[in-house]
Amino acid sequence: MKDEHTKEFIKILSRYVEVSHVYFQNFEQEKKILEAPTKKDRHSRLYDFLDDFYINKQNSIELIEEKDSAGQNMAATSDNIKQTEIYKDIVKKFIQNDDTYQDVLRKKKLFLELLSANSKEFLGSGSFLTVSHAWDILTELTCISFLPSAKKISFRNLIHMHYVELIQHLTRLYTQVMEMSPSSRIVLSGEFTISDLEKFEEDNTLKKKILESSSRKSIHELISELSKFFNIEEPIKKMIDIFLKPILPRLIQVETGFPDMLEEDISVTEAENICTQIISLGIAIGYATWFYFSKKDRFHCGILIKHCLFCTRYLLDEDRWEVCKNVSDICIEIISAIVL
Repeated sequence: MKDEHTKEFIKILSRYVEVSHVYFQNFEQEKKILEAPTKKDRHSRLYDFLDDFYINKQNSIELIEEKDSAGQNMAATSDNIKQTEIYKDIVKKFIQNDDTYQDVLRKKKLFLELLSANSKEFLGSGSFLTVSHAWDILTELTCISFLPSAKKISFRNLIHMHYVELIQHLTRLYTQVMEMSPSSRIVLSGEFTISDLEKFEEDNTLKKKILESSSRKSIHELISELSKFFNIEEPIKKMIDIFLKPILPRLIQVETGFPDMLEEDISVTEAENICTQIISLGIAIGYATWFYFSKKDRFHCGILIKHCLFCTRYLLDEDRWEVCKNVSDICIEIISAIVL
């Protein structure tokens, strides 16, 4: 293994660890904003809206004052009653599943009782002075229920950013491997070997672009391509499977556009765990690929282990405990493989 190849692996791994740390820091800051009591996501807008209702001692809901009702005073027709039933179910499900504000549980309970009335009773409820006003209240609540949660969007974006970074990281590893294997064939507009591209050596940027364009693969394709360069029986390969298995459904979701993730209830802990596994997967594949090319060379193997130890120290300094533990396990497996 040549020194320049080792330097390239150091650069690729170091970059990946650092970029993932930037995402980690940014999310830590965003969590503070999301958890701030003044943050106006759809939950707080819902309860601001419900504050228009006054809960009296008889545990009934009464309107303090009638808000301006848009449109004419509508009648409770059969069509309106059917639509009301649909909207009531949407709002009820949203309020029932929301436990954001414990201090409004009593208000929630009473409002759910109101929504539990049949549609005709709801439209003619004494809580609303007119059918039009009951309809306006219900449609506005339905609108709020459809709005995405700020937290859910933040978690989705966090997972998506880590996925994109993993793809870029694996592509860099793949490109590096291709450069180290001059006889390997890649497909562009035609078929070329790395050796065929040596004429671009004076323009390394152009060469990189050509190589990277040849490796625009899916996450499965990239992992499959890279897995050819480390022994499937090695313990580090088993660790890659451990990191990959729990997050594979998420990676597929992101790859296909994650249409349902926006509305899923993902907790802070779950989002962080998913991203920890993604980061650990990228690091594990990076070290496994590097180890494949350096294991016959004790000098370069020593550099790999030192980098792995440096990485764990860096992660400790940055309070990224779980990733640090995973990288430490990877390091132990590499040392064991060398000794054996």
